[in-house]
Amino acid sequence: MKKLFALVLSLALLAACSVDISNIPTPAPNNSPPASPTAAPSPSGPTPEASPIAIAPTAPSSDAPAWASLDLTGRILFTQAQQGVWELDLATGAVEAIFIPPDTTNAWVNATTASPDGQQLVIAYAPPPKAGEVQFGYTDLYQLPADGAAPPQPFLERQDRRESLFNPEWSPDGQHLYYAHLKRIAVPGANPPQYKFQYDIERVSVSGGQVEIIAQNAYWPRLSADGQRLVYVSFSEDFFGNFLFVADADGKNAQQVPGGEQFQAIDAPLFSPDGNSILFSAVSGGAAEADSALAWIDWLTGAQVASAHNVPSDWWMIPATGGEAKQITKIFDVGLYGDFAPDGRHMAFISLDGLLVMTPDGQNMTTLLKQGAYGTVDWTR
Repeated sequence: MKKLFALVLSLALLAACSVDISNIPTPAPNNSPPASPTAAPSPSGPTPEASPIAIAPTAPSSDAPAWASLDLTGRILFTQAQQGVWELDLATGAVEAIFIPPDTTNAWVNATTASPDGQQLVIAYAPPPKAGEVQFGYTDLYQLPADGAAPPQPFLERQDRRESLFNPEWSPDGQHLYYAHLKRIAVPGANPPQYKFQYDIERVSVSGGQVEIIAQNAYWPRLSADGQRLVYVSFSEDFFGNFLFVADADGKNAQQVPGGEQFQAIDAPLFSPDGNSILFSAVSGGAAEADSALAWIDWLTGAQVASAHNVPSDWWMIPATGGEAKQITKIFDVGLYGDFAPDGRHMAFISLDGLLVMTPDGQNMTTLLKQGAYGTVDWTR
């Protein structure tokens, strides 16, 4: 019965949330068909038609927050799509808006990352389009002060309207910004012109300089706490699957993580605080149940799911050098994205069910906020 419910829910999400399949999910202008039938799926969440759950600011309370016994410190920054960027003060429980788009029905913020000193943010942001234009959710990277005292200013902009810059990640030393780049590439010799889409991980010096390509056919970049290693997901067009990779911070010495290939889809990886393990989101139930559900979806839609982000999933852990993956939660939730506390004792994550916190082994799960969304979290001091 549980598997049947999982299948029904997965299919419902396919119909309602623009689940990532083999076609590019963001339509071309004027509602024409997708630009490429072989384009990779988008790991950045649903298209802007999906409405997030609105939240409201709350002032500090004289009462201790419900999670006071956990001794959590710092702030959790999180994004809520059309609702912008918000901050949860863990000491007081206060929720405050850092940035709300000027038009919350026609803008899109899908990620935020804070500088190591906590003073600046970079967000993946699609501002409201001009009058008469359609919002497709293609994002540029914008910078703004962490206290929201000034509006976002362009940091890195697309050169092509069908590109997208997303998944920003500040390096621990504050010198570089990593991000994923969805780009459109012309097919050589095609007449009329045809294009394919490619995801690359790039980085740029925060002080300016040339953009470096760190990994091709890859997205979801996250750095280890010491900034020496990079974990990411590599996408294969040949198999419509994705795989865990670990590389040096400059992209060299890239190695696939053995054991991760058992999953049809992997998303949102991050290193454990000690760097010995990798946590990631994958379809609940492991390879056997995932393959069964995907077979039904393939039969029904004629396409393969290549992203776990819009399908009910759980947190898994695997040694950074490879080995047996262990399922550490059983929450069957959607849109998982996490970050560790600066002291490494807890991990916060956002999902459609809310903003939650747990220990690194998946235990002692506590709800911080019940409002959920497709978005990201960044735990700062």
